[in-house]
Amino acid sequence: MSRLTLLALALAHAAAFAQAPAPEAQLFRAPVPPAVSFEQHPGAALPLSAAFTDSSGRAVRLGDELGRQPTLLMLGWHRCPQLCGLATQGVLEALHASGLPAGSARVLFVSVDPAESAADAADRRRADLGYARLLAGGGEAVPTIERLVGPLASIQALAGRVGFNWQPGDAR
Repeated sequence: MSRLTLLALALAHAAAFAQAPAPEAQLFRAPVPPAVSFEQHPGAALPLSAAFTDSSGRAVRLGDELGRQPTLLMLGWHRCPQLCGLATQGVLEALHASGLPAGSARVLFVSVDPAESAADAADRRRADLGYARLLAGGGEAVPTIERLVGPLASIQALAGRVGFNWQPGDAR
């Protein structure tokens, strides 16, 4: 490269840098991540009588959703724009990679936001099933997936037993 070309590139870079917004001038406000932590409670009994609603709008007890097959329990937000969907996809990918038959495990995702509805759960469940089918090469053999919503008391009872710590009303 000639010196003139290098000088032109340097001047262009300097001009672009001078016109760029200052680092403290954000173009958008970044969401505040929720204050979530997890502390394992091995052997803790789950609140099987806790009331929830499934993705079809049917009233269920937590115990109704457990016991049919090994269940992977996940807590988070159905309308989460951040990591909840990626975490669910990771679980589905791990199940697929395990080589286990599709019906050998169940994924149960419980929302920690009492404002979320069965419709929110149904929307995310459809997306989960679509992703599971994609992993299965378009086939129908996918894990059983259910998503629940419920009142704050049921959510707190479950979250407390499994060690999922969050603050109701946290940003998602």
